[in-house]
Amino acid sequence: MISPIARLPFELASKILTLTIPTPPTWAALTKLMSVCRAWSDIALATPSLWTTIRDEGVRPAKFPLALKIWLSRGRDLPVSVSTPHLAWDLEKDLIEALEKDVHRVESLEGVWSSKFSGSKPFRALKSLTVVHNPRRYTDSLDFSIEHILGLLDRSPQLAELTWLMHRYSGTRALPAATQPCCHTTLRHLRLECVNQSSIFGSRDILKYLTLPSLLTLSTGTSCPIYSLRPFLERSSPPLQILKLCPEHALDANKGEFSFLALVPTLTDLELTTDALTGAEPPSLLEFLNTKLDVLPKLQNLALKEGFPHEKEGYQLVAEFLTKRQTSLKSLRLEFRHSYYSMHFRNVPPALYALAHDGIHIHIKCDSCSTEGVLNLQPGSLPPA
Repeated sequence: MISPIARLPFELASKILTLTIPTPPTWAALTKLMSVCRAWSDIALATPSLWTTIRDEGVRPAKFPLALKIWLSRGRDLPVSVSTPHLAWDLEKDLIEALEKDVHRVESLEGVWSSKFSGSKPFRALKSLTVVHNPRRYTDSLDFSIEHILGLLDRSPQLAELTWLMHRYSGTRALPAATQPCCHTTLRHLRLECVNQSSIFGSRDILKYLTLPSLLTLSTGTSCPIYSLRPFLERSSPPLQILKLCPEHALDANKGEFSFLALVPTLTDLELTTDALTGAEPPSLLEFLNTKLDVLPKLQNLALKEGFPHEKEGYQLVAEFLTKRQTSLKSLRLEFRHSYYSMHFRNVPPALYALAHDGIHIHIKCDSCSTEGVLNLQPGSLPPA
């Protein structure tokens, strides 16, 4: 008896099978699909697009390197996306060997590694790379040195997005004197973060060796000194649109520590996270922007986590900033942990409610031992009676 699907034109049958499995396809779904009948199996094997998104989900770890080879062969010469967030540490070498033959087809690669991600062939088609480094031993972190990241960039000429997440990093290892800087003209999105917040990723080192003239998004979720950021921006002159920073100390406008913002006039989104302020508070970002209206003329969304005034004029300063930036600003997000009576929600001035009513989204969150709450003023909202 002939299966009904076997009577359909191949293009239509292939389309039907593609729509019956989850997106992206999983190994389990494809296995079940091929077990229905010979006709379904033949159509699946003759549809290489079904085998271009490769994930280790649903595959026994010990069998994944073999499954990867099968997947790659069935995808023929099409570009592939490989994601291995659950792969066991002791299989990294097998995975790299399985990829070596088809590395020219890999457009997207995501993986968790405990040691150096090696290999000699260039990733000529690679556009997106996500590396989560989770070392088994402290010494493994030394394998992920700055020159190793630079080498991966050199081998990936089409790379547009790089995410590098570290569980632990040793920033004390000296770089060889002959380390060459990298100018990468296609990288548009760069995220450097350390999962363990007590560690330092060493972005102060890597930014010294990078020139990224096409960069649109920069996120440094770890300590990033401004003295390395400014030369990087001067050297790259990127059309930066989104910037997320965690400086290693509260920035002081009197010391010119916000002057780097003048180098990114295209910026639309800025997120600044600093440690809770102690002692005398330096002039804040809001004070700087209130006096430098020509800086960040296209700013639309601003998020400040700690590092803004908690004095009595705190909300008044916020209202002044929003009033001066009203034509371009769409949202302001403030988050702080320390409780100051002057920052209690009952002290929010009517001006903030009026600005929210006129179209600015204002989100204020306080989280401390004595005060906790969220004030969320949506555009068009009315002040309390």
